[in-house]
Amino acid sequence: MSYDLHTYRAVGPRPSVEEAEAHLEREEAEAEEPARILDEAARAQRAALAEAIAHHDPHLTVQRIGEDAFEFDTNDDRCAVQLVLGADGASITVPYWYDAAQAEAVFARVLGYLRVLGEAGNHHVYDPQTGVAFEPRTVERFDVEVYLQGVGHTAALTRKKPWWRFW
Repeated sequence: MSYDLHTYRAVGPRPSVEEAEAHLEREEAEAEEPARILDEAARAQRAALAEAIAHHDPHLTVQRIGEDAFEFDTNDDRCAVQLVLGADGASITVPYWYDAAQAEAVFARVLGYLRVLGEAGNHHVYDPQTGVAFEPRTVERFDVEVYLQGVGHTAALTRKKPWWRFW
């Protein structure tokens, strides 16, 4: 279980939940179809975004996924974040592992990635946990309260009862 954020290339000047949800619906529909091939200009833009992310955090490991996507991983238990840069946007996944202090540090790092995507790719961000779309360059810090609620729910779901207690 994880906290997920999605970016999409901005169409309008302001972030829009409707625009974000339409983007996610298109991504889900395209996931069921054969991969679409990007033209050279779109590939160059995707490569430039990948380069900007790698430049921002050189400690990330990067894997190419097919022709047109990149996966970045932190490979660090103190900050386990996965960023997948696809054809029209990106997704960032943070596992529900962290306490409040750790979560602040992890989401500060995530915000750095989102700002790069906003600056280099004109991306807006959608947070499906809160239903909010936002411009990453205008956010000072994440409010990790919703994330911490997810940590609590996950802990409750994974807590095991003793084998003899069946009620």
